[in-house]
Amino acid sequence: MALPHVPATKAFQIQGLGILGIVSETSALQYLWPKPTLSRMQRFSEAWSARQYQLDRVFGETIRLVPMEAGGYTAGIPDPDRAERQIPAIMTEAPRRMRMVENSVGRDFDRTVVMADTVAGIDQAKLEGQLPKVGDLVVAIDRPDTPSFEITAVESDGLARILLSLVRLP
Repeated sequence: MALPHVPATKAFQIQGLGILGIVSETSALQYLWPKPTLSRMQRFSEAWSARQYQLDRVFGETIRLVPMEAGGYTAGIPDPDRAERQIPAIMTEAPRRMRMVENSVGRDFDRTVVMADTVAGIDQAKLEGQLPKVGDLVVAIDRPDTPSFEITAVESDGLARILLSLVRLP
């Protein structure tokens, strides 16, 4: 393996071993194995963001985001300050087994419950800077009976998608 050009005054050869050493303010490893730079991660992030429409086209379904205002002790009402939107999203529903925590003594029945863990992934660019809020509704338009869900958490995957944790409404 050829080493990059190093000024002759900064290189020396270890006698008898044939190893080239480099003496400078930076280590030899920096010359041989450069650290990943932000620009490489930035390029990956941009490439990943550019492919989101393909993911939505293949795996996505149309949802309607309905902004809601908290209703206090009653059901929420539609928020007139934010517009309703129809956008593509990748929705996944997977059963998850959860154990109920209970401090009762002498109970020998099974305290596990199977619940649906529902997540909707939305391309961040489609939201145009207006993130949904906890309590907003998601209506799955493409599904039979158009089920409604309430948003319980809004998170980012750190790259290009916003992840909404959902609870199915009756």
